[in-house]
This record gives sequence, C-alpha cells and structure tokens, in this order.
Amino acid sequence: MSEESTRRLENAMAKLAETSAQHNERLATHEERLAAIEQTNRGLEQILQEVKQTLQEVKQTNRTLSGLAVDHQKLLANMKRRVTGLEEANATLVRLLQHHNDGITEMRAAQANADAKVALLAESQANSDAKIAALAESQAHTDRRLDALIDIVRTRFNGQSESS
Repeated sequence: MSEESTRRLENAMAKLAETSAQHNERLATHEERLAAIEQTNRGLEQILQEVKQTLQEVKQTNRTLSGLAVDHQKLLANMKRRVTGLEEANATLVRLLQHHNDGITEMRAAQANADAKVALLAESQANSDAKIAALAESQAHTDRRLDALIDIVRTRFNGQSESS
C-alpha cells in the first residue's frame, strides 16, 4: 500500500474513531434521555395510578353525593309536607280562635243581658219589698181598725154575746 492510501486509511480510521466517539456520546446522551424518559414514564405511571385512585374516589364521592341528593330531595319533600300540614293547622287554629272570639263576644252579650235582667229583678225585688211593706202596714192598719171595731161591738153589747 502506498503512503497515500495508508494516510487516507489512517484519516478514515481517525474519522471513523471520531465518528464512533461522537456516536458513543450521542448514544450515551440518548441512553440518558431514555433513562430520563423511563424515569418520567415511571413517574407518569405512578401519577396515572394516583389519578385512577382519585378517579375511583371521585366516583365513590359522586355516588355518595347522589345518595345524599336523593335523601335531600326526600327530606325536602317531607319538609314541604310538614310545612303544608303546619299551614293547615295554623289555618284551623285561626278558624278555631275566631269561633272562640265569636263565642266570647256572644257570652259577653249574654252576660250583659243577664246583668240587665238581674238589675231589673233587683229593681222588681225592691218594688216588691216596698209593696209588701205597704201591704204589711195596711194589714196592721186594718188589724187596728178591726180591733177598734171589735171593741166598739163589745162595748155596745156590754161584753155580752148576742145569744144571751
């Protein structure tokens, strides 16, 4: 071989060694990147597992919330029924109170009427008492006059009865 061929061969070998070194550097860089990517993938897989777990927890929370929403709707319907019942009871109480007030008003009117009748009876009693007193006085006067008449008759007959 000629010197020129040897030099070219050496240059080619040097170039090949340089290219091989660059290739090894690139390969090392790619391996580092691949290791980083694998590390990232492991991190992403862990994150994916955590996301799946969180998703399961979210689904469970949604089921729980759905159940709570159903319970809430039932509770709300029950409260509406109770409020309606309370409103009806309140209306009934208002009606009963009005009837009670009407009864009290009637009772007061009856009491006033009874008081007026008692006053009239008291006045009538006073009039009756006055008439009885006048009648008693008149009876006493009549008794006195009758006694006087009896005395006159006795005196006329000198204490003798008619049959003697």
